Amino acid sequence: MFSFKISRFLVLACAISLSIVVIESVSANKLGQYEGELITKWHSDGRHMQLNSKFAFVDRKGARWSVPKGAVVDGASIPKSLWSVIGGPFSGKYRAASVIHDYYCDVQTRPSKEVHKVFHDAMLTSGVETNWATLLYNAVDWFGPSWTKVRVIEPGCEVLTQDNIDDCAENMVAESATKAREPNAAELSDFFNAMRKKGLTQEVDELQRRM
Repeated sequence: MFSFKISRFLVLACAISLSIVVIESVSANKLGQYEGELITKWHSDGRHMQLNSKFAFVDRKGARWSVPKGAVVDGASIPKSLWSVIGGPFSGKYRAASVIHDYYCDVQTRPSKEVHKVFHDAMLTSGVETNWATLLYNAVDWFGPSWTKVRVIEPGCEVLTQDNIDDCAENMVAESATKAREPNAAELSDFFNAMRKKGLTQEVDELQRRM
């Protein structure tokens, strides 16, 4: 009944290839603001994307969510079954928020609940429609990575450089790092029913049409 289609994302990744550089700048609003330009390059596998400049999101409480130059993200913090919502985790208005979320799901230096919440606020800051941001936030809250113990980055590895990337890149990812899990048909049905109760019936129906 539920078939998970990710071909749209794979086609996109292949089309833009290794050499694409993406620049994104978003203005501030009451939910937070981005700092810097999101400049990235795809790896040859068409799945992993590397930041060519430092980037950050400052949330409504003033906490800075920095992603260092050289960090590599792959969108795996979002269930693949929901990629059809956005055409891929690094597409359009979802790109900047997905980078922040993916990186902090890897390094686990903040509690998972906070990481998922900042994903929601960053999406809204990027201009994602409120109901879709709420749907995706709940999706990662239900099925995304979860951890209870936060980490401290190895000294000297807060910023990746050409000199330390070989030693630090592996340390930037928590040993317990997990990817988003794929819900089975029963779990997905329960999720859809819960989202309808939150007033997201139109978005759920649209998502089911896309899947």
